[in-house]
Amino acid sequence: MKRATIRSDLNGPLHFSPHGAFRGWCAALTVSMAVIVLAGCPVTPGTPVVVRVEDTRLELLLRLELGVLSGDIMSTDMERLIAFDAPGEGIESLAGMEFATNLQHLDLRENSIDDMAPLGNLARLAVLDLSDNLMEALPDLSGMAALEDLNLSRNLLTDLDVLGNVSGLRILDVSRNQVENMAGIAGLSRLESVDLSYNVISEPVPFTNAPVLTALSLAQNRLDTLDGLDTLTALTDLDLSGNAITDLSPATALVSLRQLDVRDNALEDATPLAQLGNLVRLDLSFNPVNSLAPLALSVQMEELDCSNCGIADISPLLGLTRLTFLDLVGNTITDVLPLSRMTNLEALYLDNNAIENVHPLLDNEGLGDGDALTLNGNPLTQRTICDDVRYLRERGVTVALNTACATD
Repeated sequence: MKRATIRSDLNGPLHFSPHGAFRGWCAALTVSMAVIVLAGCPVTPGTPVVVRVEDTRLELLLRLELGVLSGDIMSTDMERLIAFDAPGEGIESLAGMEFATNLQHLDLRENSIDDMAPLGNLARLAVLDLSDNLMEALPDLSGMAALEDLNLSRNLLTDLDVLGNVSGLRILDVSRNQVENMAGIAGLSRLESVDLSYNVISEPVPFTNAPVLTALSLAQNRLDTLDGLDTLTALTDLDLSGNAITDLSPATALVSLRQLDVRDNALEDATPLAQLGNLVRLDLSFNPVNSLAPLALSVQMEELDCSNCGIADISPLLGLTRLTFLDLVGNTITDVLPLSRMTNLEALYLDNNAIENVHPLLDNEGLGDGDALTLNGNPLTQRTICDDVRYLRERGVTVALNTACATD
């Protein structure tokens, strides 16, 4: 420990109290690299102290941000921080950041941080991004009273129990971790958007009080049931892709849904979708549903992906005239007549079907300049290739077809 030295230019005597503490000249004591408050010296709340920043890279970045290019970084300097961004800087430790008590926005993504404990009592911090770091567990965060937007994606977290104390959370991203269940956040009533994609969740959805939750992603987990989902009646955007779900019945209560992604599950029956009349975007791809009849009344639909669904009949789509995007790749479709009325189409994917004739598409007055059509992997007739495809291209449609006209 460095020795405290008394300045030689003192103009008066030092006095000792009965308890051995200096009186009158406390401010005359200086210590190299540290501040020592001696017993008996008058100390007021907020007395400046030297901040020890453990990580050398973080210290340099803080000095540049604060304009403290030499000497000690003081607690009063750290209190001036309102926002601080240092992504991808190789930072390993946050020691010292606990003095940034007025910090409101912090971006430390893409570093090597394994402990966020120094941030646990930053009561004014509202936005925090610690994505793509090395955290395996979370410390007590109950002191983060203002935290609303938290990104912890791409870490090594296994549970979210600690987050149950962060009652003000509105936006939460914990995608690409190793989270096994959602119990820790089930009671957060202010949540608006939650991303839990690419984890290992297999338990039913536990939310019981999420009145303003509008966006939820559970993509690429291990769910085989949607029990509990029916309570999330405010949802407008739901991503369940890449699970093992067989029954969409719980989703029938989600009448506010506008975007639903259930691609790559094990759905054989699309009947529950008939109850979701407000859907604007639906991805049903890679599910063996075989029939699109439940979608016949989905007249609000603008984007639909039914690729690789075992579909032969697309007549149920006849009334979906608002569609701008339609993917029907990898089915067994032969008749494209129902597509002739979809004049808003901008992208139509028909690869790998059993289509011989696309002449009905010529009657679609909306297909023209800048629109896209794919036809590879179909047994198209020469007339279709030589005449109909050529005509569509002359209208400005970009037609992807590897087979050339035999007479060219």
